[in-house]
Amino acid sequence: MEPRARSPHPDSSASALRSRTPSQRIVPAKLRRPRLRATLVTRPRLHRKLLEGRRRGLTLVTGPAGSGKSTLLAQWAADDTRPFAWLSLDADDRDPARLWPHLVGAVRTVDPRVGAASSDLVGARSVDELVVALAAELEELRPFVLVVDGWQALGCGPSAESLLALVQQAPDTVQIVVASRSLPRTALERMRVAGELAEVGADDLRLTEEETAELARALEMLLTSRGLADLDERAEGWVAGVQLLLRDPHGSGLRDVLAFLRSSVLDELPMETQRFLRRTSILDRLTGPLCDEVAQTTGSNGLLAELDDAGLFLVEVDGTHEYRYNRLFADALALELELLEPELAEPLHERASRWFEADGDASGAVAHAIAARNVPRASDLVATYAPGMPEEVVTGWLDALSWPAAVADAQLALVRVTNAREATARDLEQLFAVAGTEARPAGEHLALGAASIESAVAVLRSLYLCGDLSRAEADARRALELEDRSSGWRRAALAALAQSTFLAGRPDEARAALAEAHRVPRPRGDDGSAPIAFAVDSLVVLADGDAARAAELAREAVARDGAHVGVARIALGCAALHRGDVRVGVVELERAVDEVVPQGASLWRAYALLHLARADQARGARRDARRRLEAARRILAAHRETGIVGALSADTEERLVARRPGPQPGAKLTESELRVLRLYELGLSRAQVAAELFVTTNTVKTHSRAIYRKLGVTSRGDAVERGGELGLL
Repeated sequence: MEPRARSPHPDSSASALRSRTPSQRIVPAKLRRPRLRATLVTRPRLHRKLLEGRRRGLTLVTGPAGSGKSTLLAQWAADDTRPFAWLSLDADDRDPARLWPHLVGAVRTVDPRVGAASSDLVGARSVDELVVALAAELEELRPFVLVVDGWQALGCGPSAESLLALVQQAPDTVQIVVASRSLPRTALERMRVAGELAEVGADDLRLTEEETAELARALEMLLTSRGLADLDERAEGWVAGVQLLLRDPHGSGLRDVLAFLRSSVLDELPMETQRFLRRTSILDRLTGPLCDEVAQTTGSNGLLAELDDAGLFLVEVDGTHEYRYNRLFADALALELELLEPELAEPLHERASRWFEADGDASGAVAHAIAARNVPRASDLVATYAPGMPEEVVTGWLDALSWPAAVADAQLALVRVTNAREATARDLEQLFAVAGTEARPAGEHLALGAASIESAVAVLRSLYLCGDLSRAEADARRALELEDRSSGWRRAALAALAQSTFLAGRPDEARAALAEAHRVPRPRGDDGSAPIAFAVDSLVVLADGDAARAAELAREAVARDGAHVGVARIALGCAALHRGDVRVGVVELERAVDEVVPQGASLWRAYALLHLARADQARGARRDARRRLEAARRILAAHRETGIVGALSADTEERLVARRPGPQPGAKLTESELRVLRLYELGLSRAQVAAELFVTTNTVKTHSRAIYRKLGVTSRGDAVERGGELGLL
């Protein structure tokens, strides 16, 4: 066999073994491969990757502590037909005089003849000569695998250099496998380019969801698919983490994880590095400047690179120069912070919040302000950023701000109002009561953008029609007094005024308010007025007969979304009905009934129900029309002032009565027709009626047409209702 291409060795290693009197005592435990446990996961996909290294110069297995490197290699050794030599390294092996006797001893477990030449050189001659002698002896051996486990213990000194020299000179019959937490970078890039490197990396070592499930079964743990997914997401396939969490099914298992990390990783690090890890564990992403600020240190860029090289659970984020910690590692570090430096958690989050705010990252700024439990800061940030954020993000912020001081914050109460899609009138009144308890200095504008708490409450009460129409109008006018002409919240107050005057039956005043509103900038805070402004504009234009423009405005209203999208859908539905598109009109109005806020007795909900009743009437569905009319009337009964909605209710009822065709004079139902009608009352279908009467469905159809004609109806439901009114049922 031809040896691999040789390369010159550093002169620094030439005297590494001279002038020493090394102990030749071998520690047997260093030459034994790990004992395999019964509760292990089989990983054939990784065994195949290891076999790819048979014809490569080096097989490299890298991953953090507890990622299953040694176990994987021990499993592979148990399955492979070749003999294995095993050497576990520790920090003492940085001395070549200790390393090489053990390395030769490991190879002797495969063939005791090894060492006749090389053993005599240990401690007497240079490392260079020792490497050459051992490589020559390996030429005479049958194929085998040499595993060197724990390379990271060697650092970058002469021992590491001598092992790399052996890799370069060993014959192809020897597959050399190195397991390490970090990459021994010397010469690796050259080997990688030359195709001489087979690699199993940290990503390969992570347990797949199927492997996690297999491990859970081996430990006799029953997990649901959701529990399995949660475990996989939390541990990110880290083998030791998965095992420790599975063995503590009734707790978090986090203390066991921390104990493992302390003994295997953290205790080996300088105290300064341990502090850095603890204090940056609060961060979801890691950059040099951010870590410098939060940990109040310098040089974080370099330290992050060192930690990454050392295999310390850093994950590169999407190919950027940013990192994050493995989630379970971060959780364990956070527990360490809580145990050792609990007083630092809130200041660390405070610094992170301010850094993210300066960096323009709204999500990071808010999340860390909440974690710092700084209510005034969180309130201002949420009020500032909420308008540009997806609704689910804002909802998440508000849900997290759930402790008493946050719930009692006036400005946050107003943000909750603007985000209240499913609130009842009572819910809104409770939030307004919270807002009304805070007194701020005169002239102090809110981060929400309004001139004062009083002004914001007035605008929002008017937009949600809290109280009678006259109260809504008064609230809007009060807000106009408080907001100056350049204020965005003035636009919101004008939209609210347009709404209340439109519903009060004064469309000219609504037009004037809308015209002024369009000349004012949109508010910086999300007051929810845009859907209402466009929706009312659409309804006013529709009343003037411009259906095309009304539809355009209604679509714009719906596009603005928000808590008041229900009102926008009313405008869109009414525009569709006006142009004869009953199907679209009914769909939008039915959605509006569900989406109008506040839930319950809202004038806008009654308005939508009445237009649905008129659509039902036009389709001949009188029973549905009557049902919707009654629902609208129940809502109106709860209001002292009903404006145009009350008038619409009266007109709709009059139409239902006036246009209701009576029975044909002198037309009486036959006995057969009465039997069909009575079975319809029981809810039977046409086919079921036919079976009950022992007739064909065509006969039932003929009787039905006669019933509809004689009773002046167009559907089975209306026929039953009319029959009841006439005493036929």
